[in-house]
Amino acid sequence: ELDDLYGLLKEHYVDDSSGLFKLHYTKEILKWAMGDPQNLLLGVRVEATGKLVAFIAVLPLQLHLRGSSGPVAGTMVNFLCVHRKLRHKRLTPQLIKEATRRLLLQY
Repeated sequence: ELDDLYGLLKEHYVDDSSGLFKLHYTKEILKWAMGDPQNLLLGVRVEATGKLVAFIAVLPLQLHLRGSSGPVAGTMVNFLCVHRKLRHKRLTPQLIKEATRRLLLQY
């Protein structure tokens, strides 16, 4: 699965239309970033081929805000990526909605 995620992010994560700017993560960095068992990792695969076409990683965390009486629950979203050809299908809001639903059930 790490190879699938690496391929999706390499081809479709944070780039501009001119191709001058692109983020690239190594497999080692991805393995480290996904290693926390509290991370919620969601992927969308094409049923016929099994190809990964969308992904989101969500990490629950405690925020310490100045002036608050204690820590505030929050989340950090990272590696939100949808295949270029599927971006018009509104997968991003669905990924965020599903991640939110699962986090609310968990906490």
